[in-house]
Amino acid sequence: MQVLPPNYSEHYTCDLHTHSTASDGELSPKALMQYAARQKLTHLALTDHDTLAGLSAAAAMQSITGVTLIPGVELSLTWAQQTVHIVGLGVDQNAKTLTALITQIQALREKRAEAICAKLAKIGLDIDWRTIPTQSIGRSHIAMAMVAAGWVKDHAKAFQHYLKAGKRAYVKVHWPALEEGVHAICAAGGIAVLAHPGAYKISHAKMRRLIEDFKAAGGEGIEVITASRMQAGDQSALARARQYDLYASAGSDFHRLSWSWRQLGQLASMPEDVVPIWQAPQLSRYFSESFDNISPIS
Repeated sequence: MQVLPPNYSEHYTCDLHTHSTASDGELSPKALMQYAARQKLTHLALTDHDTLAGLSAAAAMQSITGVTLIPGVELSLTWAQQTVHIVGLGVDQNAKTLTALITQIQALREKRAEAICAKLAKIGLDIDWRTIPTQSIGRSHIAMAMVAAGWVKDHAKAFQHYLKAGKRAYVKVHWPALEEGVHAICAAGGIAVLAHPGAYKISHAKMRRLIEDFKAAGGEGIEVITASRMQAGDQSALARARQYDLYASAGSDFHRLSWSWRQLGQLASMPEDVVPIWQAPQLSRYFSESFDNISPIS
């Protein structure tokens, strides 16, 4: 991979991991694009959980906002009996392999939601997940319904006391295999990115195996910038990007305006000794500059 000259990142201001109301985000796809423009982003990837439903509405806002949309998705997958999230960037939302996989995952999401609500009903809280407006039902939606019902103080408490592993309303899901998800992203013309690697509570050896299996399946990217300052997990991911010759991605994992730790576009600069993911061939059509001709900016 070619390393770009110093200050190349000033050509683009990107957030390549965001969520809308199509999954568990606060803003509609339209409002998210408008907010991206106010945040002075040049490029935004909408990567809702296991759905492509928000992409058309977001794409329609490109000419209005001046923000280039990179169509994406964040897939829930299983590796070594553990849930991992893989972001697909630059995907064709009509690709049959990808849409078939998403349909399969959506069925699993609905089955889990039904099981969670059944467990909550046994302890006195009736929630009908089918009435929650979303294209991709998840635990966050149920958590917010619990807050609205006055059962818990906030979203975090719902997970802490009921919804996370080991708690009374937790339901484990066996998502499709990592390899299947990466294959679907690649078959849809996209590039697969290991999302927020610092969030996985696994040993260094197991992370090494995860990345090796991810790359063997066709994965080419890893998120190395996730906040306005480099985090410990980001530093580790940065080392992995260098070690395994992976494209480096930057994404806030934006969900809600009130979540100060995941603010849209508030991302540290990309280090100079890695290759940014916007240089990947799969994403070249979304970036107008020719990387071969970029010169340092004073």
